[in-house]
Amino acid sequence: MTDSLVLWRRLDPPGHETARLEEQDGAWHLGGTAVFLHEGQPCRLDYRVICDAQWRTVSGQVAGFVGDQPVDVECSADGEGRWHLQGVEQPQVAGCIDLDLNFSPSTNLLPVRRLGLAVGEEAPVRAAWLRFPSFRLEPLEQVYRRTAPGAYRYESAGGSFTADLEVNGAGFATRYAGLWEAEPALSKKPAEPGVADGVERRLDPRALALDRTVGWITGAVLSLGLLVPLGILLAVPVPGWVKLGAGVLWGGLALFLAWRAQRWPEIHHHHVSYKVDDLGIEIRSGVLWRGVTSVPRSRVQHTDVSQGPLERRYGLGKLAIYTAGTTHARVDLAGLDHGAALRIRDHLLPREGSDGV
Repeated sequence: MTDSLVLWRRLDPPGHETARLEEQDGAWHLGGTAVFLHEGQPCRLDYRVICDAQWRTVSGQVAGFVGDQPVDVECSADGEGRWHLQGVEQPQVAGCIDLDLNFSPSTNLLPVRRLGLAVGEEAPVRAAWLRFPSFRLEPLEQVYRRTAPGAYRYESAGGSFTADLEVNGAGFATRYAGLWEAEPALSKKPAEPGVADGVERRLDPRALALDRTVGWITGAVLSLGLLVPLGILLAVPVPGWVKLGAGVLWGGLALFLAWRAQRWPEIHHHHVSYKVDDLGIEIRSGVLWRGVTSVPRSRVQHTDVSQGPLERRYGLGKLAIYTAGTTHARVDLAGLDHGAALRIRDHLLPREGSDGV
């Protein structure tokens, strides 16, 4: 059993539920089956929720029965905030991003993965809530707060409902206080510590020193190289204001290169992070324009770890990931501890007999 496959035991009425998360053609597919009692009647509900690459719900389907009543419900979101249920527009949930299944803990995964909160951060969510047993869509105001690497505090309906969630590397709740609890995996091989634990990490601190070293070397070479034409200019008969302007330009460039060597690496490193889980790797970067690059393991064709002379001196490595797609066909992550880069490489490598999850 992997983190992308889970089996829950209900803690209120008797029941079990299993769910599976898969990546298919750049979209996320969350499917499962819940079997439980409701008002003394047996229920079976099969569901499938499809999200785009940014974890925004595209469609949802629930089929099965509640007692002797058949259930067959379909809803969809058009990407512009409009939702439909059984083909009828639902203006009350306009603008919602996530679908929340009232009867299941599985869809808590969607905002957990979409938001990508750091420990201590929180964010509001307005979900399209598929109520049980009416199967009507209603808006539900929620708040997710990440309290630890594998834990969240969940609130809904203005704080009238709160619960502590423990989640695995894929984002599934393994413990939903008082309501659901994941059955222990019988044959799961523990992930190597510090590799596929879903914890968001910064680059190795030594990468900051490396980037500063490279910056100072580059700045010194450029500054000294420009001294030659500056010296020639000062030696020829030209107006004084030209010489003064050239000197000011050289001084300004030297100051900029010094700032670029000393201060910019710190700013850059503060805005780069990554996390690895059972599904793949997610890299966040960008100072002015933030970007998130997600590489599912099912898309990885091969990986490579390289070291230049300075990287060897600092004990660092650069991870290169080659994928099957045309977008992000190669994804690089520099500034990793060399040993950590090798472990991530080995984790992301396609495994023989892999089911593509």
